[in-house]
Amino acid sequence: AFNGPAMSTNVEGRARRRVPHHAKLYYKVVAARDDGSFRSIYDGTTNYAVGEVTTGSPLYACHSIGAVVVHGRHRLSDECAMLDAPRAILRCWGWRLDGSLPAPVGTPGKYRLDALLPIAALPWSSTGGHDGIPPYSQLR
Repeated sequence: AFNGPAMSTNVEGRARRRVPHHAKLYYKVVAARDDGSFRSIYDGTTNYAVGEVTTGSPLYACHSIGAVVVHGRHRLSDECAMLDAPRAILRCWGWRLDGSLPAPVGTPGKYRLDALLPIAALPWSSTGGHDGIPPYSQLR
């Protein structure tokens, strides 16, 4: 069940003023919790909130909706802490703290970043994701 905030142009405008000039837009698939919060599917502990910067190394996100859907449907490890949790997609400003270019990793279109600032939350079901069908582990 997706209970997160929808896209907000106010958040987007305020957020753009808070990010470095080299930041780019990315998309991240996350676990959508019943309380409306978002967590990393992989570790189950990293929190993501619309309008708040999350830092750490490494953070991963994709350059397009298409790439994040492919990643979220087919490329997650069985070791993920929240593999079967309901999902959402976050649209984020992302960047490397040292200003370098993001490093591509693994899945085509996936990048390693140091900071993500979510500006919108999209329901996974709007992308043809898994809401209403069996958990991820049963799809393999």
